[in-house]
Amino acid sequence: MITAKEAKALVENSDEAVNVFIQQNFANQIKQLATHGKHELFHMLGSNPVGLPFKADAKSERTVLTLTALGYNASISSDGMSYVPRGLADDDDNGPEYQNYGILVRW
Repeated sequence: MITAKEAKALVENSDEAVNVFIQQNFANQIKQLATHGKHELFHMLGSNPVGLPFKADAKSERTVLTLTALGYNASISSDGMSYVPRGLADDDDNGPEYQNYGILVRW
């Protein structure tokens, strides 16, 4: 018998989970953006304190591989400038800086 953690990992790594993720988060958005002359889409995955590497989950990494196989230029990358989250800022807006990360898709 496998553990619940192992079962969850199997689901997250399955082709079906990746295909559903792509359908829900990329398919319609890419079509809509391309129709309006755009050439890229950024799908937010999360943020990390500046200086710490961002570690994407297995499903996101498999999504990049699947999108690449479909002919897209896809990668996990940072987005925009670093920032201090509101709840962590002091009265002078100083505090720990964070950086947003996500899947960048270009066509």
